[in-house]
Amino acid sequence: MRVESATPGEATTSPEHVELLAALGFDQLDLDTLCERSGLTPETASAMLLTLELDGTVSRLPGGRFQRVR
Repeated sequence: MRVESATPGEATTSPEHVELLAALGFDQLDLDTLCERSGLTPETASAMLLTLELDGTVSRLPGGRFQRVR
């Protein structure tokens, strides 16, 4: 897995994470909608979102939604 360099304040992400972030955009999305947009399974998307959340790139919102941190 190739790791891309990150700018300060952004998580270092793999190409797969970059694609997930592109599908998320800056919208507030639930997991089902994000899976529809990205083509990922709920299990894969959930694991990736957890990684991004721990890196500070994505926030978990009330109601099971996620949003990219600007």
